Amino acid sequence: MWLYDNWHAYNRGSARWTAMVAWCVLVILIGTFLMIAGTYGSVVGLIDTFASDDGSAAWSCADNSNTV
Repeated sequence: MWLYDNWHAYNRGSARWTAMVAWCVLVILIGTFLMIAGTYGSVVGLIDTFASDDGSAAWSCADNSNTV
């Protein structure tokens, strides 16, 4: 939101404004990386779980309550 609010600021081009733009871009890039890496990790985890011998199919009607 800082980028949206201050993109056309009166002191555009100052050292502080440039540093804040760089910080905002860095935060956006880190957030994008974490979102993509987290989604990839979750998908790989699901694939590995269901590929194991005791994993059941996703969204199946099988009883997986682990009752003895």
